[in-house]
Amino acid sequence: MAEDWLDGARAVARTWRVTEGIFTSVDHAVAANLAWFDEALARGIRWADIIGFLSAAGMTPGGRPLSLSHLSAVYYRQTKRRRAEARLSQRTPTTDAPVCSTPLLPNSPEPRARVRDPTPLVDDTAGRPKPLMPSSQDLDEFRSALARAKDHRRIQDDPTS
Repeated sequence: MAEDWLDGARAVARTWRVTEGIFTSVDHAVAANLAWFDEALARGIRWADIIGFLSAAGMTPGGRPLSLSHLSAVYYRQTKRRRAEARLSQRTPTTDAPVCSTPLLPNSPEPRARVRDPTPLVDDTAGRPKPLMPSSQDLDEFRSALARAKDHRRIQDDPTS
């Protein structure tokens, strides 16, 4: 029985190792052999044992065994991706069209599209684009308003008054 699992681990290692010294990502190897991981986990094989099989098969990035957290995260990410792809392939535009959550009331008007003002950035006097930066007069008025607010706040916060 362990030999069967080791054969599956060898298949994962072969997918991972392209040629001697050239490797694909662990994500690619797990995605290509997701059924083997599914079966191993369904049979109750622990992640530590799966890593042991993969190490015995030669899948040791950098000469060390895979970390449990890395391998399990890759597996769950690939499983999530597979489920999302399956959901997308089952969708049809007619059955899965978005539905309005609030129905229209009998006397409510039809929804209207908002019309945007076509010339919000055009100066009325010369037909030129409005400047993106405010004028110096506008900045001076803004600064004086901030100063008045600051003085007002100081007066209210002052415990001596």
